[in-house]
Amino acid sequence: MENIERQRKGLSGSTLKIIAIVTMLIDHIGATIVESAMYSLVGNQQALMTVYYIMLSMRIIGRLAFPIFCFLLVEGFFHTKNVKKYTLRLFIFALISEFAFDFAFNQSFLEFSHQNVFFTLLIGVLMMWSMEYLKNRFKDKNRAFTALFVIVAVVASVLADLIKCDYGSLGIIVIMMMYIFKNNKILKALTVFLVFALRTNFSIQSLAGLAFIPILFYNGKKGLSLKYFFYAFYPVHLLILGLITRYIV
Repeated sequence: MENIERQRKGLSGSTLKIIAIVTMLIDHIGATIVESAMYSLVGNQQALMTVYYIMLSMRIIGRLAFPIFCFLLVEGFFHTKNVKKYTLRLFIFALISEFAFDFAFNQSFLEFSHQNVFFTLLIGVLMMWSMEYLKNRFKDKNRAFTALFVIVAVVASVLADLIKCDYGSLGIIVIMMMYIFKNNKILKALTVFLVFALRTNFSIQSLAGLAFIPILFYNGKKGLSLKYFFYAFYPVHLLILGLITRYIV
């Protein structure tokens, strides 16, 4: 009975996913609707500053989302029964979501200055898949494995910056740290917090490291079945925010 109670404590994967989705939604509302509303307040300095601080607070809250999604990505990678299907699903929704992403943030259905986070996650999975292959292929050749490991990480980071996906190489480094320290939550939390802090010069982005407060309470349980909820929610909520920004605000 005591073991059962111990297992129930903490946060399940589905709870972490809900936290990430809610904080992401708050962030995106701030970056679209609230930020657009600021343009109509240019002549009213006091109101403009009030709305600005509301927007800033929402963006700060939103910093928690990405590290949690990265954490869940790594967990999903190691627990999936079919990595090919996992990768294909990310690729399909990356393409689908790009139209909604561009519409929400640029009021255009197709432009290439910034790509959605599914592309970042996709590159992260391809990187981990390659590293797992190298680990098995060169398990008795440490030097070769280390060299190829670094090459894969560099190529993934360069690709993320090249296609300008959300968080770019920073996102890939975060996923890599979570992959390396997948069995040690303390080291995972510390290294990723430092990555965000140092790569973002201790700006608002560095607060993303605080996402490891809920992650440290992860109990290893799947929780509710939300397999496709995030995949559908991401493009749908962006499309709705784009419509509100364009036709209402």
